[in-house]
Amino acid sequence: MIPVYVTNEPMPASPELIAAAAQANPNALIVHVDAGYPGWLTDAGIATPGYHEIEELGDTLEGQKAARLQAEAEALAAVYDTGFPCVTSGLAGHRLQVRPGTSDQANWLTFYTDCQEAIAAGQGAATCPIPIRTMENVNVNVSFNDGATEMRAMRGWGATVMAADWAVNDAIEAATSAEALAAITLVSAPE
Repeated sequence: MIPVYVTNEPMPASPELIAAAAQANPNALIVHVDAGYPGWLTDAGIATPGYHEIEELGDTLEGQKAARLQAEAEALAAVYDTGFPCVTSGLAGHRLQVRPGTSDQANWLTFYTDCQEAIAAGQGAATCPIPIRTMENVNVNVSFNDGATEMRAMRGWGATVMAADWAVNDAIEAATSAEALAAITLVSAPE
């Protein structure tokens, strides 16, 4: 529980107010409200000045949801950190970087466009002039056909990860109990 002393007296707090709060609980947080109480106080059932004890956010369902959403965000980041598992024979066993917030997406889209253009020009079996560099820092030469196949597989993998993340976030938001939250499986990497 968090001790709070709610006041609508002008700030800074007067010595009398500080003494009253300290008498109620030496660890009390003094909370000043002007007109109307902030949501976190009204959610805790507080609508009058004076000493109150409120639950920590983590002890409430909303706090547990916030923690679970953070855990989901971390699980999603871990999926992206593991990279995309390659599917074509030349790249099998390797992974490619797919980190959000970096140039990875633009790089792969550019590579895919180059592959599509070469295929359209009848050069699909030719080797791409620039090799693919894997997460393991290995350069792998692939044909334009294999490069395009890899990028289509990456697109499907990314869509699967995104849909799974959205479903988990929706389930967390819809949960009506701590038990329901605990039953939600966080996103993991599709293979």
